[in-house]
Amino acid sequence: MNRISLTLTFLLSLCLIACEGSDADAPTGDPMVLSSQALHLNATPLDLVGVAVDPMTGSRFVLDRANQLYDLNAQGHVTPRLDLREVWGADPMQDLCAVSDSEIFTVAPGFGIKVNLDTSEAQSHFCLEPEDVPGQMNDWDEWRHETHAIACDLESALIYGQPQTLPRDEENGAPVRSEVSLYDLPSGEDIGWYPLPSELFIAGGMVVIDETILLGRGSTISSYDLWSGALEPVVDLAHRGLTRIEGLAYDAQRGELLAIDGADSQLFTLDFEVMRGSF
Repeated sequence: MNRISLTLTFLLSLCLIACEGSDADAPTGDPMVLSSQALHLNATPLDLVGVAVDPMTGSRFVLDRANQLYDLNAQGHVTPRLDLREVWGADPMQDLCAVSDSEIFTVAPGFGIKVNLDTSEAQSHFCLEPEDVPGQMNDWDEWRHETHAIACDLESALIYGQPQTLPRDEENGAPVRSEVSLYDLPSGEDIGWYPLPSELFIAGGMVVIDETILLGRGSTISSYDLWSGALEPVVDLAHRGLTRIEGLAYDAQRGELLAIDGADSQLFTLDFEVMRGSF
């Protein structure tokens, strides 16, 4: 092979190597979408259900459908952190939020769970069922709750959940109500349950920013007002490539809203100030 052929072969090989990085973080040309990136571990795509950012340090975490917790760096690389099946069990965990780089909260059927990452210990912290009311009939044994979204508000010392109530013994039973629930962060005490406009609504992601509650369902992020019960669409991300929100988190230090697309586990990084203009 002559020198010219060798040079062409070398340049072609460089081009092929560069093309293999198609999943890498890259600008999108959209002022709201700073980047989108598929997350992998050892070239295997992750099936993600949640993302969280520690408000104190900016540490990032993602959770997959097999209850595996990962550290996530700013470049989108993941590192295994903890197998939550070993510290809690096989109950499917659906979302998470963080209050420090060593303490997170997640949610399984019926329970909100506090996880200490330093000691690898987990304990039940709050309940996804309203407390029994003395002197009244309580029929919660007939119902179960699906919750795919929680949020931590460290400044207000609150945890938010978004439970949907369904018949306990009917696998495909119709939901009867859907709410936003509030808990005291330090104690896990139940504070209140606030109805959503439709019993069919169930969020895949949730975040609280400056007292604004944002719920992600499908491709739409909506704002929710506890006192009026109003749920108002803020932005539809479908035409930006995000079709099924499975996790929301806010990075206050960087002004970024992170969103997981459950359709393909793409991590979208959104400019929150640009989005705020949609409110």
